[in-house]
Amino acid sequence: MREIRRCTAAVRRRYHDSAQVPAACEWLLDNWYLVRREYLFAAEALRTARRLRLCGDGLLILALCRSLLRSGFGSADEERSKLFLDGFQTITVLRRSELALFPRCLEAACLEEIAAVCRRMPYSADLDGCAVQLEALFGTLRLFSQLDAEKLLDSADVSAAVLAADPDGVFPGMDRESRLEYLRRLEKLARREGTEEHICARKLIRAAKAENRHVGVYLFDAPPPFFSGLYIGTNLLLTLLLSLGVGLSLDSGAAALLLLLPVSELVKRLLDTVLLRLLPPRRLPRLDLSEGVPAEGRTLCVVSTLLGSARDARDAARRLEELRCACRREGKNLRFGLLADLTEADRAETEADAAVLAAAVEEIHRLNRQYGGGFYLFTRPRSFDGERWNGRERKRGALLELARLLDDRASELRVTGDRDALAGTRFLLTLDSDTRLYPGAAGELIGAMLHPLNAPLLDEEKGVVTAGHGILQPRLETELQSANASDFSLVFAGPGGCDPYGGGCGELYMDAFG
Repeated sequence: MREIRRCTAAVRRRYHDSAQVPAACEWLLDNWYLVRREYLFAAEALRTARRLRLCGDGLLILALCRSLLRSGFGSADEERSKLFLDGFQTITVLRRSELALFPRCLEAACLEEIAAVCRRMPYSADLDGCAVQLEALFGTLRLFSQLDAEKLLDSADVSAAVLAADPDGVFPGMDRESRLEYLRRLEKLARREGTEEHICARKLIRAAKAENRHVGVYLFDAPPPFFSGLYIGTNLLLTLLLSLGVGLSLDSGAAALLLLLPVSELVKRLLDTVLLRLLPPRRLPRLDLSEGVPAEGRTLCVVSTLLGSARDARDAARRLEELRCACRREGKNLRFGLLADLTEADRAETEADAAVLAAAVEEIHRLNRQYGGGFYLFTRPRSFDGERWNGRERKRGALLELARLLDDRASELRVTGDRDALAGTRFLLTLDSDTRLYPGAAGELIGAMLHPLNAPLLDEEKGVVTAGHGILQPRLETELQSANASDFSLVFAGPGGCDPYGGGCGELYMDAFG
Protein backbone atom coordinates (compact mmCIF):
# COMPACT_ATOMS: atom_id res chain seq x y z
CA MET A 1 0.00 0.00 0.00
CA ARG A 2 2.89 2.35 0.77
CA GLU A 3 4.34 1.62 -2.68
CA ILE A 4 1.05 2.39 -4.46
CA ARG A 5 0.54 5.55 -2.39
CA ARG A 6 4.08 6.79 -3.18
CA CYS A 7 3.65 6.13 -6.91
CA THR A 8 0.19 7.74 -7.03
CA ALA A 9 1.48 10.87 -5.26
CA ALA A 10 4.39 11.11 -7.71
CA VAL A 11 2.05 10.75 -10.70
CA ARG A 12 -0.29 13.37 -9.29
CA ARG A 13 2.58 15.84 -8.85
CA ARG A 14 3.92 15.12 -12.34
CA TYR A 15 0.63 15.39 -14.26
CA HIS A 16 -1.61 17.57 -12.04
CA ASP A 17 -1.90 20.33 -14.68
CA SER A 18 -1.06 18.31 -17.79
CA ALA A 19 -3.56 17.69 -20.57
CA GLN A 20 -1.78 14.53 -21.71
CA VAL A 21 -1.65 11.78 -19.04
CA PRO A 22 -0.27 8.31 -19.95
CA ALA A 23 -2.89 5.57 -19.77
CA ALA A 24 -1.07 3.70 -16.98
CA CYS A 25 -0.97 6.83 -14.82
CA GLU A 26 -4.62 7.55 -15.58
CA TRP A 27 -5.61 4.07 -14.42
CA LEU A 28 -3.76 4.66 -11.17
CA LEU A 29 -5.28 8.08 -10.52
CA ASP A 30 -8.85 7.08 -11.40
CA ASN A 31 -8.81 3.98 -9.15
CA TRP A 32 -6.95 5.33 -6.12
CA TYR A 33 -10.22 5.38 -4.14
CA LEU A 34 -10.77 1.69 -4.96
CA VAL A 35 -7.26 0.78 -3.80
CA ARG A 36 -7.70 2.56 -0.46
CA ARG A 37 -11.09 0.97 0.21
CA GLU A 38 -10.15 -2.60 -0.67
CA TYR A 39 -6.83 -2.29 1.19
CA LEU A 40 -8.73 -1.65 4.43
CA PHE A 41 -11.05 -4.62 3.91
CA ALA A 42 -8.31 -7.04 2.86
CA ALA A 43 -5.89 -5.97 5.61
CA GLU A 44 -8.57 -6.34 8.30
CA ALA A 45 -9.59 -9.79 7.02
CA LEU A 46 -5.96 -11.01 7.02
CA ARG A 47 -5.24 -9.43 10.39
CA THR A 48 -8.13 -11.22 12.11
CA ALA A 49 -7.82 -14.56 10.26
CA ARG A 50 -7.01 -17.69 12.26
CA ARG A 51 -5.95 -21.26 11.51
CA LEU A 52 -4.41 -20.56 8.10
CA ARG A 53 -1.77 -22.88 6.67
CA LEU A 54 1.60 -21.78 5.33
CA CYS A 55 3.58 -22.80 2.25
CA GLY A 56 6.89 -21.74 0.73
CA ASP A 57 5.41 -18.38 -0.40
CA GLY A 58 3.68 -17.48 2.85
CA LEU A 59 -0.03 -18.09 3.41
CA LEU A 60 -1.32 -20.99 1.33
CA ILE A 61 -4.54 -19.24 0.29
CA LEU A 62 -2.64 -16.04 -0.62
CA ALA A 63 -0.14 -18.01 -2.72
CA LEU A 64 -3.10 -19.64 -4.48
CA CYS A 65 -4.56 -16.22 -5.31
CA ARG A 66 -1.22 -14.98 -6.65
CA SER A 67 -0.99 -17.99 -8.95
CA LEU A 68 -4.55 -17.42 -10.17
CA LEU A 69 -3.80 -13.80 -11.05
CA ARG A 70 -0.49 -14.52 -12.75
CA SER A 71 -1.95 -17.34 -14.81
CA GLY A 72 -4.49 -14.87 -16.23
CA PHE A 73 -2.08 -11.92 -16.57
CA GLY A 74 -3.93 -10.07 -13.81
CA SER A 75 -7.44 -11.03 -14.92
CA ALA A 76 -9.71 -13.32 -12.90
CA ASP A 77 -13.48 -13.73 -13.03
CA GLU A 78 -15.95 -15.97 -11.23
CA GLU A 79 -15.73 -18.82 -13.75
CA ARG A 80 -11.91 -18.90 -13.83
CA SER A 81 -11.81 -18.77 -10.03
CA LYS A 82 -14.19 -21.73 -9.79
CA LEU A 83 -12.08 -23.83 -12.21
CA PHE A 84 -8.87 -22.86 -10.42
CA LEU A 85 -10.25 -23.71 -6.96
CA ASP A 86 -11.61 -27.05 -8.16
CA GLY A 87 -8.30 -27.96 -9.77
CA PHE A 88 -6.27 -26.91 -6.74
CA GLN A 89 -8.46 -28.90 -4.35
CA THR A 90 -7.86 -32.14 -6.23
CA ILE A 91 -4.38 -31.89 -4.63
CA THR A 92 -4.93 -29.92 -1.40
CA VAL A 93 -8.40 -29.36 0.05
CA LEU A 94 -8.89 -25.89 1.51
CA ARG A 95 -10.21 -25.48 5.02
CA ARG A 96 -13.41 -23.55 5.51
CA SER A 97 -11.56 -20.62 7.11
CA GLU A 98 -9.25 -20.45 4.08
CA LEU A 99 -12.05 -20.71 1.55
CA ALA A 100 -14.02 -17.94 3.27
CA LEU A 101 -10.93 -15.71 2.98
CA PHE A 102 -10.50 -16.31 -0.76
CA PRO A 103 -12.19 -13.08 -2.07
CA ARG A 104 -10.18 -10.86 0.32
CA CYS A 105 -6.93 -12.70 -0.42
CA LEU A 106 -7.55 -12.25 -4.13
CA GLU A 107 -7.95 -8.52 -3.51
CA ALA A 108 -4.71 -8.54 -1.48
CA ALA A 109 -2.93 -10.33 -4.35
CA CYS A 110 -4.31 -7.70 -6.76
CA LEU A 111 -2.83 -4.95 -4.57
CA GLU A 112 0.52 -6.74 -4.52
CA GLU A 113 0.56 -6.95 -8.31
CA ILE A 114 -0.49 -3.28 -8.65
CA ALA A 115 2.39 -2.36 -6.32
CA ALA A 116 4.77 -4.38 -8.51
CA VAL A 117 3.63 -2.43 -11.57
CA CYS A 118 4.09 0.83 -9.64
CA ARG A 119 7.70 -0.12 -8.87
CA ARG A 120 8.38 -0.72 -12.58
CA MET A 121 6.60 2.33 -13.98
CA PRO A 122 9.30 5.00 -13.31
CA TYR A 123 11.92 2.93 -15.15
CA SER A 124 9.75 1.28 -17.81
CA ALA A 125 9.87 2.23 -21.48
CA ASP A 126 6.65 0.28 -22.05
CA LEU A 127 3.99 2.30 -20.24
CA ASP A 128 1.35 0.87 -22.57
CA GLY A 129 2.14 -2.62 -21.25
CA CYS A 130 1.81 -1.32 -17.68
CA ALA A 131 -1.57 0.19 -18.62
CA VAL A 132 -2.82 -3.14 -19.99
CA GLN A 133 -1.76 -4.93 -16.80
CA LEU A 134 -3.30 -2.27 -14.55
CA GLU A 135 -6.56 -2.45 -16.53
CA ALA A 136 -6.78 -6.21 -15.89
CA LEU A 137 -5.84 -5.88 -12.21
CA PHE A 138 -8.28 -3.05 -11.49
CA GLY A 139 -11.00 -4.95 -13.33
CA THR A 140 -10.45 -7.97 -11.08
CA LEU A 141 -10.29 -5.79 -7.97
CA ARG A 142 -13.52 -4.02 -8.86
CA LEU A 143 -15.30 -7.29 -9.73
CA PHE A 144 -14.49 -8.99 -6.44
CA SER A 145 -15.25 -5.87 -4.40
CA GLN A 146 -18.84 -6.06 -5.71
CA LEU A 147 -19.27 -9.79 -6.29
CA ASP A 148 -21.57 -11.81 -4.06
CA ALA A 149 -19.15 -14.71 -3.66
CA GLU A 150 -21.67 -16.92 -1.84
CA LYS A 151 -22.39 -19.09 -4.89
CA LEU A 152 -18.69 -19.38 -5.82
CA LEU A 153 -17.60 -20.41 -2.31
CA ASP A 154 -20.48 -22.85 -1.87
CA SER A 155 -19.67 -24.61 -5.14
CA ALA A 156 -15.99 -24.92 -4.14
CA ASP A 157 -16.63 -26.18 -0.59
CA VAL A 158 -15.49 -29.82 -0.51
CA SER A 159 -16.78 -30.43 3.03
CA ALA A 160 -20.26 -29.22 2.04
CA ALA A 161 -20.18 -31.50 -1.00
CA VAL A 162 -19.34 -34.45 1.27
CA LEU A 163 -22.17 -33.62 3.70
CA ALA A 164 -24.54 -33.38 0.73
CA ALA A 165 -24.30 -37.19 0.56
CA ASP A 166 -26.40 -37.28 3.76
CA PRO A 167 -28.46 -40.51 3.53
CA ASP A 168 -31.83 -38.75 3.92
CA GLY A 169 -30.87 -35.98 1.47
CA VAL A 170 -31.72 -33.21 3.93
CA PHE A 171 -28.45 -31.23 3.95
CA PRO A 172 -28.69 -29.85 0.36
CA GLY A 173 -32.28 -28.79 1.00
CA MET A 174 -31.56 -26.72 4.11
CA ASP A 175 -31.40 -22.94 4.07
CA ARG A 176 -28.00 -21.26 3.91
CA GLU A 177 -27.79 -20.35 7.61
CA SER A 178 -28.48 -23.95 8.62
CA ARG A 179 -25.85 -25.29 6.22
CA LEU A 180 -23.32 -22.80 7.56
CA GLU A 181 -24.08 -23.88 11.13
CA TYR A 182 -23.46 -27.51 10.16
CA LEU A 183 -20.11 -26.52 8.59
CA ARG A 184 -19.12 -24.48 11.66
CA ARG A 185 -19.81 -27.44 13.90
CA LEU A 186 -17.90 -29.71 11.53
CA GLU A 187 -14.96 -27.29 11.72
CA LYS A 188 -14.95 -27.45 15.54
CA LEU A 189 -15.27 -31.23 15.56
CA ALA A 190 -12.38 -31.63 13.10
CA ARG A 191 -10.21 -29.30 15.17
CA ARG A 192 -11.04 -31.23 18.33
CA GLU A 193 -10.13 -34.52 16.65
CA GLY A 194 -7.00 -33.08 15.02
CA THR A 195 -8.04 -33.95 11.46
CA GLU A 196 -9.00 -32.10 8.29
CA GLU A 197 -12.63 -31.06 7.83
CA HIS A 198 -13.33 -33.06 4.65
CA ILE A 199 -11.89 -36.22 6.28
CA CYS A 200 -14.08 -35.69 9.36
CA ALA A 201 -17.11 -35.10 7.08
CA ARG A 202 -16.51 -38.40 5.25
CA LYS A 203 -16.26 -40.18 8.59
CA LEU A 204 -19.63 -38.74 9.69
CA ILE A 205 -21.29 -39.65 6.39
CA ARG A 206 -20.06 -43.24 6.68
CA ALA A 207 -21.51 -43.44 10.20
CA ALA A 208 -24.81 -41.88 9.07
CA LYS A 209 -25.15 -44.35 6.20
CA ALA A 210 -24.27 -47.31 8.42
CA GLU A 211 -26.93 -46.34 10.98
CA ASN A 212 -29.35 -44.78 8.45
CA ARG A 213 -29.48 -41.52 10.40
CA HIS A 214 -29.32 -37.85 9.51
CA VAL A 215 -25.73 -36.57 9.63
CA GLY A 216 -26.75 -33.66 11.87
CA VAL A 217 -27.30 -36.11 14.74
CA TYR A 218 -23.50 -36.40 15.03
CA LEU A 219 -22.92 -32.64 14.91
CA PHE A 220 -25.47 -31.36 17.43
CA ASP A 221 -24.95 -32.51 21.01
CA ALA A 222 -28.01 -32.74 23.24
CA PRO A 223 -27.69 -30.81 26.53
CA PRO A 224 -26.64 -33.04 29.44
CA PRO A 225 -29.71 -34.43 31.25
CA PHE A 226 -28.44 -33.19 34.60
CA PHE A 227 -28.01 -29.59 33.41
CA SER A 228 -31.50 -28.38 34.28
CA GLY A 229 -31.37 -30.16 37.65
CA LEU A 230 -27.99 -28.58 38.36
CA TYR A 231 -29.37 -25.13 37.53
CA ILE A 232 -32.41 -25.53 39.79
CA GLY A 233 -30.35 -27.13 42.57
CA THR A 234 -27.75 -24.33 42.50
CA ASN A 235 -30.50 -21.74 42.60
CA LEU A 236 -32.14 -23.33 45.65
CA LEU A 237 -28.87 -24.03 47.47
CA LEU A 238 -27.47 -20.51 47.07
CA THR A 239 -30.81 -18.98 48.07
CA LEU A 240 -30.97 -21.05 51.24
CA LEU A 241 -27.33 -20.44 52.18
CA LEU A 242 -27.54 -16.67 51.70
CA SER A 243 -30.88 -16.37 53.49
CA LEU A 244 -29.72 -18.49 56.42
CA GLY A 245 -26.43 -16.59 56.58
CA VAL A 246 -28.21 -13.25 56.88
CA GLY A 247 -30.74 -14.72 59.34
CA LEU A 248 -27.97 -16.08 61.59
CA SER A 249 -26.03 -12.83 61.48
CA LEU A 250 -29.18 -10.99 62.58
CA ASP A 251 -30.15 -13.82 64.95
CA SER A 252 -33.64 -13.80 63.38
CA GLY A 253 -35.43 -16.75 61.78
CA ALA A 254 -38.17 -14.43 60.52
CA ALA A 255 -35.61 -12.39 58.57
CA ALA A 256 -34.31 -15.56 56.90
CA LEU A 257 -37.86 -16.50 55.83
CA LEU A 258 -38.66 -13.02 54.58
CA LEU A 259 -35.45 -12.92 52.56
CA LEU A 260 -36.12 -16.18 50.67
CA LEU A 261 -38.06 -14.58 47.79
CA PRO A 262 -35.88 -11.50 47.15
CA VAL A 263 -32.65 -13.50 47.53
CA SER A 264 -34.03 -16.16 45.19
CA GLU A 265 -34.67 -13.49 42.57
CA LEU A 266 -31.15 -12.09 42.94
CA VAL A 267 -29.55 -15.53 42.72
CA LYS A 268 -31.64 -16.40 39.66
CA ARG A 269 -30.56 -13.21 37.89
CA LEU A 270 -26.92 -13.92 38.72
CA LEU A 271 -27.14 -17.46 37.31
CA ASP A 272 -28.98 -16.21 34.22
CA THR A 273 -26.22 -13.64 33.62
CA VAL A 274 -23.64 -16.43 33.73
CA LEU A 275 -25.75 -18.58 31.37
CA LEU A 276 -26.12 -15.70 28.90
CA ARG A 277 -22.34 -15.38 28.72
CA LEU A 278 -21.91 -19.10 28.10
CA LEU A 279 -24.84 -19.80 25.77
CA PRO A 280 -25.31 -17.99 22.47
CA PRO A 281 -28.83 -18.12 20.94
CA ARG A 282 -29.33 -21.44 19.18
CA ARG A 283 -31.01 -21.09 15.80
CA LEU A 284 -33.12 -24.10 14.92
CA PRO A 285 -31.98 -25.71 11.65
CA ARG A 286 -34.59 -25.56 8.92
CA LEU A 287 -35.27 -26.53 5.34
CA ASP A 288 -35.25 -23.96 2.57
CA LEU A 289 -38.86 -23.53 1.44
CA SER A 290 -38.29 -20.49 -0.76
CA GLU A 291 -39.73 -22.49 -3.68
CA GLY A 292 -42.88 -23.45 -1.77
CA VAL A 293 -44.08 -25.86 0.90
CA PRO A 294 -43.74 -29.52 -0.18
CA ALA A 295 -46.61 -31.99 0.11
CA GLU A 296 -45.08 -33.59 3.23
CA GLY A 297 -45.27 -30.19 4.96
CA ARG A 298 -48.91 -29.46 4.12
CA THR A 299 -50.10 -26.88 6.64
CA LEU A 300 -53.38 -25.31 7.65
CA CYS A 301 -53.10 -21.75 8.98
CA VAL A 302 -56.12 -20.83 11.10
CA VAL A 303 -57.10 -17.54 12.69
CA SER A 304 -59.03 -17.90 15.94
CA THR A 305 -61.82 -15.36 16.08
CA LEU A 306 -65.24 -14.56 17.53
CA LEU A 307 -68.13 -13.75 15.19
CA GLY A 308 -70.69 -11.35 16.64
CA SER A 309 -71.92 -9.68 13.46
CA ALA A 310 -71.73 -9.78 9.67
CA ARG A 311 -69.08 -7.06 9.86
CA ASP A 312 -66.90 -9.31 12.06
CA ALA A 313 -67.17 -11.99 9.37
CA ARG A 314 -66.09 -9.58 6.63
CA ASP A 315 -63.16 -8.29 8.71
CA ALA A 316 -62.01 -11.83 9.50
CA ALA A 317 -62.18 -12.80 5.83
CA ARG A 318 -60.12 -9.74 4.96
CA ARG A 319 -57.47 -10.93 7.44
CA LEU A 320 -57.39 -14.30 5.67
CA GLU A 321 -56.93 -12.55 2.35
CA GLU A 322 -54.03 -10.51 3.76
CA LEU A 323 -52.39 -13.69 5.01
CA ARG A 324 -52.85 -15.36 1.63
CA CYS A 325 -51.15 -12.42 -0.11
CA ALA A 326 -48.28 -12.37 2.43
CA CYS A 327 -47.71 -16.11 2.00
CA ARG A 328 -47.76 -16.41 -1.78
CA ARG A 329 -44.24 -17.89 -1.72
CA GLU A 330 -45.42 -20.90 0.30
CA GLY A 331 -47.76 -22.06 -2.48
CA LYS A 332 -50.80 -24.31 -2.54
CA ASN A 333 -49.75 -26.54 0.37
CA LEU A 334 -50.43 -23.73 2.84
CA ARG A 335 -54.18 -23.28 3.30
CA PHE A 336 -56.09 -20.76 5.38
CA GLY A 337 -59.14 -20.98 7.60
CA LEU A 338 -61.22 -19.13 10.15
CA LEU A 339 -61.57 -21.07 13.40
CA ALA A 340 -64.63 -19.17 14.48
CA ASP A 341 -66.89 -19.31 17.51
CA LEU A 342 -70.10 -17.38 17.97
CA THR A 343 -70.11 -14.90 20.84
CA GLU A 344 -71.47 -16.13 24.17
CA ALA A 345 -75.23 -15.95 24.69
CA ASP A 346 -78.02 -16.83 27.11
CA ARG A 347 -79.13 -19.79 24.97
CA ALA A 348 -77.70 -22.22 22.45
CA GLU A 349 -78.94 -20.28 19.41
CA THR A 350 -79.94 -16.67 18.87
CA GLU A 351 -81.89 -14.92 16.12
CA ALA A 352 -78.72 -13.23 14.78
CA ASP A 353 -76.70 -16.45 14.43
CA ALA A 354 -78.00 -17.44 11.02
CA ALA A 355 -77.19 -14.06 9.44
CA VAL A 356 -73.69 -14.00 10.96
CA LEU A 357 -72.86 -17.53 9.78
CA ALA A 358 -74.34 -16.86 6.33
CA ALA A 359 -72.12 -13.78 5.95
CA ALA A 360 -69.03 -15.79 6.98
CA VAL A 361 -69.89 -18.63 4.59
CA GLU A 362 -70.42 -16.19 1.73
CA GLU A 363 -67.05 -14.54 2.38
CA ILE A 364 -65.25 -17.92 2.31
CA HIS A 365 -66.99 -18.85 -0.95
CA ARG A 366 -65.96 -15.49 -2.42
CA LEU A 367 -62.31 -16.05 -1.47
CA ASN A 368 -62.33 -19.57 -2.91
CA ARG A 369 -63.79 -18.27 -6.20
CA GLN A 370 -61.25 -15.43 -6.35
CA TYR A 371 -58.13 -17.46 -5.47
CA GLY A 372 -59.04 -20.90 -6.78
CA GLY A 373 -59.65 -22.57 -3.39
CA GLY A 374 -57.62 -23.00 -0.22
CA PHE A 375 -59.94 -21.16 2.23
CA TYR A 376 -62.07 -22.67 5.03
CA LEU A 377 -64.52 -21.77 7.74
CA PHE A 378 -64.68 -23.95 10.85
CA THR A 379 -67.58 -23.36 13.23
CA ARG A 380 -69.26 -25.31 16.03
CA PRO A 381 -72.40 -25.00 18.14
CA ARG A 382 -72.38 -23.37 21.55
CA SER A 383 -72.32 -25.50 24.69
CA PHE A 384 -73.43 -24.68 28.25
CA ASP A 385 -70.55 -24.02 30.68
CA GLY A 386 -72.71 -23.81 33.79
CA GLU A 387 -73.46 -20.11 33.44
CA ARG A 388 -73.58 -19.14 29.77
CA TRP A 389 -73.62 -20.68 26.27
CA ASN A 390 -70.36 -20.39 24.31
CA GLY A 391 -67.77 -22.39 22.44
CA ARG A 392 -66.58 -25.22 24.69
CA GLU A 393 -63.18 -24.41 26.24
CA ARG A 394 -62.88 -21.39 23.99
CA LYS A 395 -59.80 -21.35 21.72
CA ARG A 396 -58.21 -24.44 23.25
CA GLY A 397 -61.36 -26.48 22.69
CA ALA A 398 -61.68 -25.26 19.10
CA LEU A 399 -58.07 -26.25 18.34
CA LEU A 400 -58.57 -29.71 19.85
CA GLU A 401 -61.66 -30.22 17.72
CA LEU A 402 -59.75 -29.09 14.63
CA ALA A 403 -56.94 -31.55 15.44
CA ARG A 404 -59.52 -34.35 15.69
CA LEU A 405 -61.02 -33.31 12.38
CA LEU A 406 -57.63 -33.33 10.62
CA ASP A 407 -56.87 -36.72 12.19
CA ASP A 408 -60.10 -38.04 10.64
CA ARG A 409 -61.77 -38.54 14.02
CA ALA A 410 -65.21 -37.46 15.22
CA SER A 411 -65.39 -33.68 15.63
CA GLU A 412 -68.15 -31.18 16.32
CA LEU A 413 -66.74 -28.70 13.80
CA ARG A 414 -68.71 -27.80 10.69
CA VAL A 415 -66.52 -27.24 7.61
CA THR A 416 -67.08 -24.77 4.79
CA GLY A 417 -64.62 -25.43 1.96
CA ASP A 418 -63.13 -28.43 0.20
CA ARG A 419 -62.85 -30.90 3.09
CA ASP A 420 -61.16 -33.60 0.99
CA ALA A 421 -58.24 -31.24 0.27
CA LEU A 422 -57.44 -31.21 4.01
CA ALA A 423 -56.31 -34.84 3.83
CA GLY A 424 -52.63 -35.18 4.64
CA THR A 425 -52.41 -31.92 6.58
CA ARG A 426 -49.40 -32.28 8.87
CA PHE A 427 -49.09 -28.97 10.71
CA LEU A 428 -51.39 -26.39 12.24
CA LEU A 429 -50.29 -22.76 12.24
CA THR A 430 -52.52 -20.91 14.71
CA LEU A 431 -52.83 -17.14 14.85
CA ASP A 432 -54.87 -14.69 16.86
CA SER A 433 -57.07 -12.28 14.96
CA ASP A 434 -54.60 -9.43 15.58
CA THR A 435 -51.44 -11.40 14.66
CA ARG A 436 -49.76 -10.74 11.32
CA LEU A 437 -47.25 -12.82 9.39
CA TYR A 438 -44.29 -11.27 7.62
CA PRO A 439 -43.71 -12.66 4.10
CA GLY A 440 -41.65 -15.83 4.38
CA ALA A 441 -42.30 -16.33 8.11
CA ALA A 442 -44.71 -19.23 7.58
CA GLY A 443 -42.16 -20.99 5.36
CA GLU A 444 -39.48 -20.55 8.03
CA LEU A 445 -41.72 -22.13 10.68
CA ILE A 446 -42.75 -25.04 8.45
CA GLY A 447 -39.16 -25.52 7.30
CA ALA A 448 -38.02 -25.78 10.93
CA MET A 449 -40.73 -28.32 11.78
CA LEU A 450 -39.81 -30.43 8.73
CA HIS A 451 -36.14 -30.68 9.71
CA PRO A 452 -35.32 -34.15 11.12
CA LEU A 453 -33.47 -32.72 14.15
CA ASN A 454 -36.67 -30.96 15.20
CA ALA A 455 -39.04 -33.88 14.58
CA PRO A 456 -40.91 -34.76 17.81
CA LEU A 457 -40.21 -38.13 19.41
CA LEU A 458 -43.16 -39.28 21.50
CA ASP A 459 -42.97 -41.42 24.60
CA GLU A 460 -46.12 -43.52 24.12
CA GLU A 461 -46.31 -44.56 27.77
CA LYS A 462 -45.93 -41.08 29.26
CA GLY A 463 -47.67 -39.33 26.37
CA VAL A 464 -45.03 -36.58 26.17
CA VAL A 465 -42.54 -35.38 23.58
CA THR A 466 -39.08 -36.45 24.78
CA ALA A 467 -36.98 -34.99 21.94
CA GLY A 468 -37.53 -32.61 19.07
CA HIS A 469 -40.43 -30.19 19.09
CA GLY A 470 -44.17 -30.78 19.03
CA ILE A 471 -44.87 -27.04 19.26
CA LEU A 472 -42.81 -24.20 17.82
CA GLN A 473 -43.38 -20.61 18.92
CA PRO A 474 -41.72 -17.84 16.89
CA ARG A 475 -40.44 -14.53 18.09
CA LEU A 476 -43.28 -12.02 18.40
CA GLU A 477 -43.12 -8.26 18.10
CA THR A 478 -45.73 -5.64 18.92
CA GLU A 479 -46.95 -3.39 16.13
CA LEU A 480 -46.37 0.32 16.58
CA GLN A 481 -50.10 1.01 16.58
CA SER A 482 -50.73 -1.63 19.26
CA ALA A 483 -47.76 -0.50 21.38
CA ASN A 484 -49.36 2.95 21.69
CA ALA A 485 -52.93 1.76 22.17
CA SER A 486 -53.03 2.15 25.96
CA ASP A 487 -50.94 3.17 28.98
CA PHE A 488 -50.45 -0.51 29.83
CA SER A 489 -49.07 -1.35 26.37
CA LEU A 490 -46.84 1.73 26.43
CA VAL A 491 -45.18 0.37 29.59
CA PHE A 492 -44.97 -3.33 28.75
CA ALA A 493 -44.89 -3.64 24.95
CA GLY A 494 -41.52 -2.00 24.40
CA PRO A 495 -40.88 0.46 21.57
CA GLY A 496 -43.15 -1.36 19.08
CA GLY A 497 -42.69 -1.73 15.36
CA CYS A 498 -40.16 -3.83 13.46
CA ASP A 499 -36.58 -3.89 14.73
CA PRO A 500 -34.35 -3.49 11.64
CA TYR A 501 -31.27 -4.58 13.58
CA GLY A 502 -32.74 -7.71 15.16
CA GLY A 503 -30.52 -10.76 14.90
CA GLY A 504 -30.62 -14.20 16.42
CA CYS A 505 -32.38 -14.24 19.76
CA GLY A 506 -33.40 -17.13 21.94
CA GLU A 507 -35.28 -18.13 25.05
CA LEU A 508 -32.54 -18.67 27.63
CA TYR A 509 -33.97 -21.77 29.30
CA MET A 510 -34.90 -23.42 25.99
CA ASP A 511 -31.35 -22.90 24.71
CA ALA A 512 -29.87 -24.13 27.99
CA PHE A 513 -31.99 -27.22 28.57
CA GLY A 514 -32.78 -28.32 25.02
